[in-house]
Amino acid sequence: MEEKIKVGKKGVIVIPKKMRKKIGIAEGSEVKALLIPSGILLRPKFSEPVEGLSNLIKEPKTKAVPSTRSLRDLRRRIDKELRMDVSVH
Repeated sequence: MEEKIKVGKKGVIVIPKKMRKKIGIAEGSEVKALLIPSGILLRPKFSEPVEGLSNLIKEPKTKAVPSTRSLRDLRRRIDKELRMDVSVH
């Protein structure tokens, strides 16, 4: 997913709602900004990483609690996507 975003006064940007919702950023959330060779990478900052990742998992039809293994798999997929996305740009 890619969006064009304008930079406002003092470097303020607005992250599109679809993107915020997809990665679990709500009003008042903190994000980390990482300077990478191709630009700036914004990532949600979680005080409880497992809890933060569990918010990204689509809710299954049954109310099963995500296992540590499924959260690790999700984290690997996210990191892989980021590496692919960074290498493309």
